[in-house]
Amino acid sequence: MTRPPSDAEILESLTPQQMTMYHWYIENLSSFQYVFDTRSIFAAKWSGPGEIEQWYEFYRKWIGRHSARLEYPVPPNEFVDMIRKTNFANEGSSAEFLFSMEMLNNPFLILGESEFGGVCTGFGLQPGPAYLCPNLDTMDEISTDRYLLGINTNVNVDYTSTPTDSRSSPKKRRQERSSGEDSTRSTTSEDFDVGNGFVFAQVGALYHFAGPNWKETEPNMVIKGPWKPTGFGVVVQVDERGRPGSVYIIFNFYEWDDESGDRKHTAVTDESGKVLPEIGRLHEKCTKTFTVAKIANSLKDLGPDKRFEITPLHSIECQIVRAKVWSVGQGRYLLRQFIRKDD
Repeated sequence: MTRPPSDAEILESLTPQQMTMYHWYIENLSSFQYVFDTRSIFAAKWSGPGEIEQWYEFYRKWIGRHSARLEYPVPPNEFVDMIRKTNFANEGSSAEFLFSMEMLNNPFLILGESEFGGVCTGFGLQPGPAYLCPNLDTMDEISTDRYLLGINTNVNVDYTSTPTDSRSSPKKRRQERSSGEDSTRSTTSEDFDVGNGFVFAQVGALYHFAGPNWKETEPNMVIKGPWKPTGFGVVVQVDERGRPGSVYIIFNFYEWDDESGDRKHTAVTDESGKVLPEIGRLHEKCTKTFTVAKIANSLKDLGPDKRFEITPLHSIECQIVRAKVWSVGQGRYLLRQFIRKDD
């Protein structure tokens, strides 16, 4: 199937008359959302000789472009290139990234293999822009959507166990979670170079190969799996100018609550206070645990024929916050919404 043209390619292909139609359509777009029968408006506007044919051709190219893209299976290399070329500090570029992540027919991506934890197996990426959730989730006028977040590696999310009520058994306890809010402050334009964390773009969920033998599975059969989720999200570090860089995996401490329809923090310890075995563990056979790790310097270093090292950086839950955009002169810069007070 041929790759659908980009917006720029479509605009370049329009005739002068179709370009006039494009500008008229964009200028009046907001008024169309309240009209059920838009065809009559279009037919009345473009009723001259040959105009309606030109309009329908424009309609097919421009307004129908999203349907064509939904049907197109994005090749892995195009998906990776899309992420690597995104400038996350640029509003238009970020919007294209988010549209591509949410609306296009993106591939399950084979990232390669790793021997971390005593077992050599394959890992893959299920694309998505909102797998991880911030611990401290405060919206303001310059904070970003959840596809862009920040992690404070020097702010821990701590847990204490307290009795649920006086009638409960000593073992029946509930976990009280701290978001780390008391130890953080809002960032300013002076904080672009602060370390102990980074801004990142979410690109999906990490899966591991769950077949009987990764090494003996034929390459053309690998994609069929079976694949199972690891509980980790895959993120790309983003610098203050919006440029993507190194690839990390971060454990997801949230799950969907069917009753509320929102996310809730998952249980971390059992009734005795011992950390549950699945927390920070890539798969059942993995002998090591962690919560944050680096896996590559760039997305281009990952792929079906790649072997990568998993370098753990933290073994406790680190605070995740929203990112925010700071305008300085003509430039737009990204930084974490909150950082530790003494940073």
